[in-house]
Amino acid sequence: MPTTNKGEGMVMSEQEFLHNIAAAQSLLSVQAYSAFLNGYMRGLRCHFHGEAFATRQEHGLFMTLVDDPDTTKAAMGRGYRAGLSGKTVEDLLRDMELSID
Repeated sequence: MPTTNKGEGMVMSEQEFLHNIAAAQSLLSVQAYSAFLNGYMRGLRCHFHGEAFATRQEHGLFMTLVDDPDTTKAAMGRGYRAGLSGKTVEDLLRDMELSID
């Protein structure tokens, strides 16, 4: 899991982090994407806060969800990985061919 030392330059600025969390929360009403977005927000928090946000066991669990036969859990796992990698909501929307305009 990436570590973030605020003294050595953050992975993502606090403003970017807050923007992405708020944008993801606003999209939660789209039921088809709720599991993915919940995973995304958790992964994004880990990306921003580093190891202080989740235990290695929790991180391991979320990383393996992507392979779960339950499509909801798999979506949450994909979202977690997207957030953990620091993808922005704009990146996600572009990947889904959606627009926030």
